Amino acid sequence: HVLRGLRRKKDLTLPGIRKIVSLLGDELGVERPLAHRDLRLYGARILVERGGVLVDLVPLGQLVIPEVFEAHLERIDFEHDIAVTLYPFTRVHEGLPQPTEPKIVRIDPRVAYGRPFIGDAIRTEVISSRFGAGETIPELAEDYGCPQEQIEEAVRYHHKEAA
Repeated sequence: HVLRGLRRKKDLTLPGIRKIVSLLGDELGVERPLAHRDLRLYGARILVERGGVLVDLVPLGQLVIPEVFEAHLERIDFEHDIAVTLYPFTRVHEGLPQPTEPKIVRIDPRVAYGRPFIGDAIRTEVISSRFGAGETIPELAEDYGCPQEQIEEAVRYHHKEAA
């Protein structure tokens, strides 16, 4: 997820990303810096938390106000300072995303091969595909044995990606 964001938003090549990963690993003192709690990505910025302040590594050393990123940071679960679960935003916002948005769609490398899912491991792309083929939200909810709200969020997630 992080690598895709780097390649898309920063137009970086894989060799460029490898160099950044190496530098970040040295800076953070960890083997997997892209999954570390202290690393933050936002737009064209790569941020590292140092002493309660976010430092922008591009350009090097620029300070950033942490409050701007709180809505994003609240949507990541960490275990031992490593990101394990991401709850992506499912709605389009004109300003900052709302931290109150439901945490229904999840991305976890340990579940569904790291693909977005709802419930125990129902892949959102399958739900979206079936919905696109004409099945209704109530039909899908009954078929999967889950609340309609979960089905709606799965469909909304894929429609947001297409937007």
